[in-house]
Amino acid sequence: MFLIPIAKSTQQNVLLVVLEEENLTRLRAYDPGEVNLTKLPAPWCDKRFDQIQICYIAEADRAQLFALLQSGNVGEAVRMLVRGWTYRPEEGDHDQPYSGKDARTDA
Repeated sequence: MFLIPIAKSTQQNVLLVVLEEENLTRLRAYDPGEVNLTKLPAPWCDKRFDQIQICYIAEADRAQLFALLQSGNVGEAVRMLVRGWTYRPEEGDHDQPYSGKDARTDA
């Protein structure tokens, strides 16, 4: 897993959490992943993130993604990571506020 913090504007930041196959294997074994925002490098550790997007990169695409990032072509790297994105409001995409459920009551 690796992180890509992005400033959309002076007031809006997005954090891409990029999962790899090893991370999915661990998640399937109920080994949770975690992101500690205070461990991000400056200036990101003090930023507020408006959105966290969870993405996946296949091993076959990893070298190309890192080449884009290292060349400073973050926009193209993001497009690569979200190339399968589809807006599905009928499945809950951005239509209503998130509702919380109390895990203690399973309600």
